[in-house]
Amino acid sequence: MDWFFKEGGIEIKNFKLDFNATNVTGNAFVSLDKNFDLQNTLSISSNKLNNIIILLENNNYISKSTSTKAGLIINAVELSSEISNKKAIFNINIKNGHLYFMGIKLIKVPNLKKYL
Repeated sequence: MDWFFKEGGIEIKNFKLDFNATNVTGNAFVSLDKNFDLQNTLSISSNKLNNIIILLENNNYISKSTSTKAGLIINAVELSSEISNKKAIFNINIKNGHLYFMGIKLIKVPNLKKYL
């Protein structure tokens, strides 16, 4: 836990998740600050990212409103990437107690102190 007390983190390179015909690949940096708030960055690509959003909504992890916002962001990034003939890359950040998807605040993330 020396990395934690120096406010370091864990770098994850080239991860891959496959489930229900959906795959996600990317890189991440995961850390906690001294107050046990997550401070994370993920850069991912996915063949069906909307499926994950729908799964989160159907299991009541996110609201219909949040699902709609995320879906619009995904569709815009995918369309832009297709037009420019590039792979769609999605950025997810957790900082200051919130999760940001492509720079847009979507949900509040709990402080981990009460769970440790």
